[in-house]
Amino acid sequence: MKARWSVGDIAAEVDVAIVAVAGPLMNFAVALICFAVLRHVEVSSQTFEVLRQAWIVNVVLGIFNLIPVPPLELPELVVERLLAHPETLREL
Repeated sequence: MKARWSVGDIAAEVDVAIVAVAGPLMNFAVALICFAVLRHVEVSSQTFEVLRQAWIVNVVLGIFNLIPVPPLELPELVVERLLAHPETLREL
C-alpha cells in the first residue's frame, strides 16, 4: 500500500508556502521601514515624497500579493502540459 504523502511532498509544500509568503512579507517590511523613517527622521521634502510614495506602493503591492491567483508562469504550464501529453507535441 502506497502512502498518501511523503516527506518530500511536505517539504515541497513548505517551500511553496515560504515563497508565497516572502513577497508580501518583503513588501510590508519595506513599507514599515519607509514609514519608520518618515515618522522618526528629519528628511528633505524630496526625500519625504520619495519615501511616502515607496510606502504607498509597497503597501498596495503587499495587499495585491496576498490575493490568491493560480500560477502565472505560462511557459512552465505550457511545457508541463506538452510533457504530460506528448501526442500534443507530435500534432504541432
